[in-house]
Amino acid sequence: MKLRLAITGSGGYLANWLIERLGSEAEWEFILGLDIRPRTPKVACGSEFLGFDLTAPWEELAALFRSHKINSGLHLAWQFNPIHDVRRHRQVDVEGSRNFFRAARSGRRQTHRLCRQHHGVCEPSKSERAAVPGRGYSRIGDAALSLLVA
Repeated sequence: MKLRLAITGSGGYLANWLIERLGSEAEWEFILGLDIRPRTPKVACGSEFLGFDLTAPWEELAALFRSHKINSGLHLAWQFNPIHDVRRHRQVDVEGSRNFFRAARSGRRQTHRLCRQHHGVCEPSKSERAAVPGRGYSRIGDAALSLLVA
């Protein structure tokens, strides 16, 4: 089966690198990039890059997944630079993550480990995090991470 990927946060550095890399591999048929500030990276496979705010109702994201026949998802969208509006920061990071996973579950799509771009590394699972005491995760990041490991 050819893979059709939706990737949130597609305008970011990590996502652009992944898109260029994955898009050049034969098993990837299509990449749908979603970001509040979309960019159009170079990609060998079919692709579309859209402006999309993950705080929109999750049903809108699910409709995009269906209309583009997405069968795999990678969530990299995070509020990168600290903002002074804690409510909006939480809305983007936590509610945006919740919307992504609801939309993915609605179509039984394969989803991949949540990554937090501003740390530059994938967040560990609950057991992995327990093995690294004292690692500084933000309260908002922990809330979003709990959506995965709960």
